[in-house]
Amino acid sequence: MPTVAQPHSSSSHATPESAGRYLWCSTCRTDRHLQVLSAEPHRHPQSVLVEVTYTCSHCGHVFGHTATYEQVAAVLDRPTSAERRAGLRDY
Repeated sequence: MPTVAQPHSSSSHATPESAGRYLWCSTCRTDRHLQVLSAEPHRHPQSVLVEVTYTCSHCGHVFGHTATYEQVAAVLDRPTSAERRAGLRDY
């Protein structure tokens, strides 16, 4: 059964509003195979942060931590491997 691992943290110059951590598989050392499982609003209603849970389809590890909407959107907006193989979207 996969365990929840902690990915690397974002830049040390992060502002409070962008203090989320990038989505990253620390086992595969890439973000290419990530699939977002859930993204829940952060405790503070005006926050740009979400509590995100995601998995790496390559190694099966599951991750969970705080990230910004933009960090989650960057992963969600990527083409799937099927789209890349079919030439529908560039990676």
